[in-house]
Amino acid sequence: MTTTNLINIDKWDSRVINSLIDSHEDIADAVSEGPQGLYEDLWASYFKPVPRVDETSEAPWKSIVETMMDTPEYSSTHDICMLDENLAAYAAGASFNELNQKMEENPKFDKFMRSAPGSSEKDVREELMWLPAQIANKVGKEVQELKDALEMSGYSKDAKNKPEKLTLDGINEIKSRLNSKTMKKVMQLWGRMKNLAAAIQRKKTIHGVDEIDEVGVGNNLNRILPIEILNWKLNPQDFRKRYQERRLNQISMKGVEPKGKGPIIALVDTSGSMYGDKIQWAKALAVTLFEIGKKQKRNVILHDFALGDETYDISYTGSSVDSKELFNWVEHFYGGGTNWDYPLNKALTELKSQNFKDGQILLITDGKADVSSTTLAEIEKQKKDNNVSVKAVVIGDNIASLNKFCDEVINITAVTNDSKTLDRVFNV
Repeated sequence: MTTTNLINIDKWDSRVINSLIDSHEDIADAVSEGPQGLYEDLWASYFKPVPRVDETSEAPWKSIVETMMDTPEYSSTHDICMLDENLAAYAAGASFNELNQKMEENPKFDKFMRSAPGSSEKDVREELMWLPAQIANKVGKEVQELKDALEMSGYSKDAKNKPEKLTLDGINEIKSRLNSKTMKKVMQLWGRMKNLAAAIQRKKTIHGVDEIDEVGVGNNLNRILPIEILNWKLNPQDFRKRYQERRLNQISMKGVEPKGKGPIIALVDTSGSMYGDKIQWAKALAVTLFEIGKKQKRNVILHDFALGDETYDISYTGSSVDSKELFNWVEHFYGGGTNWDYPLNKALTELKSQNFKDGQILLITDGKADVSSTTLAEIEKQKKDNNVSVKAVVIGDNIASLNKFCDEVINITAVTNDSKTLDRVFNV
């Protein structure tokens, strides 16, 4: 590693960076064509738990990186990327691109960043003043969007049931999907809904005082044993390796958990009349049920339906949902007319085939359909035999047919983020 590095980089860091360079052409280009040591410093600033600046370094970007690291936006990004080499690589690449764009626009700034003869801080004083905050803000927003998208599919650093290792290619694919108008809108709505749903579930949950259950292994930094803190100081490479492998010694806690309930099955009307704000709101509402299912240790099944005898489905059964499949479901839309019989009967069959008790069906629609007498009879039978409940959220005033079979009908005139309305929806 070159002596121009601003952030102290050890041999383990160097191996990770070299692996990223070998497997990603864009990173190799950034390292070979950009100012020597810049990409490595950016990566280390996001990856290392405590990035240490070499005060003797003469790296020309020293003031930029140090000022950036003093911003609250950087702190939030660092918390997300820390000890995740691929998220750190994404943040470093986004930061590098911002700097590289300014270098292409301003030859004086390019000369300064490459320590070219005759370059001076006086020539780039304006860039040194505003670039750090601009980079921290823009990269911070992008990384937060990624974090939200990953959380929406159930992924988190501390999740017990993780999907396959999150790769940089996977991160870039997720980021490209977030560029769609539908995904952006659903993500915005979901962000607000999930916070409200979490608050509602906290109020409902009676949780005993946590106590130490046993000593085990994992990578929850809030629960590691004191010996691991000492090990981090004495042997950081070993600590990082065992963190990645989830083998740090830590305590596990137990408390009084709520008794599990039956599954939640959401039926989302994607007929033509739901197009636009209605379907985006309905999708965000349905995806929020994943969060509730995760908190309550319940299975969640989401069905898109319209007129035909088919549904487009995705399910949550205790582990993370594949983000690509989830995004496909969010963006899926049938169009056409509406048929309630097929999705309702499919949901009832799913509950019956698994012998589930206390299942809850949530129908999200604009109410422009009806159900057959056969379906009505089966719903009543399931309510009696298996304590199934049916709730509807109807956008509009077409509620007469829903009252025939729903235990509760939540009627709204337009899509809303009203907390009282959503409180009723998420009270499952």
